[in-house]
Amino acid sequence: MGSLKRKLLAIVVGLVAWLLLMLAVPQSLHLVGERGTDLVWRLLQDTQPERRVVIIDIDDDSIAQLGPWPWSRDTLAQLTRKLDEADVALKLLDITFPDQREGSAEFSRALRGDDLANASPSVLGQVFALRHESTSQVGVPVGALPGSGCLEAAVGAQGVIANVAGLHGLAGHISPVIDADGMVRQVPAVVCYAGSNYPALALAGLSALGGQPPSLERGLDKLGSAWLVQLDASLPGLPVAADEKGLMRVPFRVSRSALTSISASDVIQGKAPAGMLKGAIALVGASAFGLSDVIPTALGAAVSGTEVHAQLLVGMLDGRIPYSPQAAWAVQGVAAGLVVLVLLAAAGGKPLHQRRRVVLVPLMGLFGACLIFTAHAMALAWMNVHVSWSQPALAVLLIGITLGISEHARSLHVKDRIYENLSSYIPRQVAEKIALHTPTGEIEAQRSQVTILAADIRNFSAYCEARAPEDAARVLHRFYKTASEIVASEGGSLSKW
Repeated sequence: MGSLKRKLLAIVVGLVAWLLLMLAVPQSLHLVGERGTDLVWRLLQDTQPERRVVIIDIDDDSIAQLGPWPWSRDTLAQLTRKLDEADVALKLLDITFPDQREGSAEFSRALRGDDLANASPSVLGQVFALRHESTSQVGVPVGALPGSGCLEAAVGAQGVIANVAGLHGLAGHISPVIDADGMVRQVPAVVCYAGSNYPALALAGLSALGGQPPSLERGLDKLGSAWLVQLDASLPGLPVAADEKGLMRVPFRVSRSALTSISASDVIQGKAPAGMLKGAIALVGASAFGLSDVIPTALGAAVSGTEVHAQLLVGMLDGRIPYSPQAAWAVQGVAAGLVVLVLLAAAGGKPLHQRRRVVLVPLMGLFGACLIFTAHAMALAWMNVHVSWSQPALAVLLIGITLGISEHARSLHVKDRIYENLSSYIPRQVAEKIALHTPTGEIEAQRSQVTILAADIRNFSAYCEARAPEDAARVLHRFYKTASEIVASEGGSLSKW
């Protein structure tokens, strides 16, 4: 029972240390977990060419051929019509046009598709201030969901850069959530500004494609997510899951090299590969140097922000938007609890056989932490489930360390007790070799000069006959201890009684 209490105390100490770290450096632990997820995305990259979403890239070649950005509205109108002529299914512009310029009316006609019978829907971008960067409003935000008042799952915004009034009636927000390390990993499903709710660009685009606005519902189906974004039932891969804060996690599953990209200048000049755009979602964005649309993502180096929307669209079409179960905390607790039970079993047994467990138990704690990360990676890869792994992994690691320290302390205590008991009967040097040194199979011989001391306890035989054996042993032990101390005080050492 004493051994169990000691182990339970070690577990409590480990949990207290874990709680203190959770309170002291929560942001650091969050980033550790997110970077672990980034590693999983890099390992899972799909290299199959993605043709459903095609990036129309305003790249350096386009700037060189068509002039510096911003292009004239007439040029943008020409790009829009060329995409319609290529029979794209949807046009998403990761761009905002907040000012009135010459040619805006022509551009507006092209966005509405007034000149073509088979024109596809066009959706513009609009940017909301989510971190109190600004409280000003530029342009007029459009594309709000039906109804008024902020939805429970909507992320509040303080300012907006929208498109100029009357330019186009469809838009989606392009406002990412930026983590402390500067990376974009999540996007708000809906942003609330001035009492109206505005969906993300990808959701607004699929909504225009499906013909009905998205709606948010509490996640009560098999997904187990906090929120579900419902779109047209005819679209594949829907509904889309969002967490308790209303954030959609971007699945960086598609390798950067697998994303299809066509230069905007090639589209305008009719040089785009024949048939590549037919039926595709055309995502217009900028990667040209100096256009300030560059962000770091889970796949490594900084890239055009358009890639985030492309990855999100592919994930929606595949029905593979990662989600966090509402009972994620229970999953974390069960995973950590199972590993701790294994650690307890490894730390059990007789105290005299603990030499290996002092090192083994902490190593098993480290292995358990790696096992939790592996389970996180497998759940993300196969079930699209994202359960934060860093907190339970840290708890398991700390408990493994505290159990190892407990075993080490127990081992030292046992050795000290053996040494003290032996030193009461034999010389301390000999007791130290027996109790504190590792035994070997070799014979250790030593030549020494010895002095034989004969000592007798008067009437000890008669004393033993008249007393209980326990009393005789107690007297004999006290005599040995006293005699040893006297010899030691004179500089001698006892070799044998």
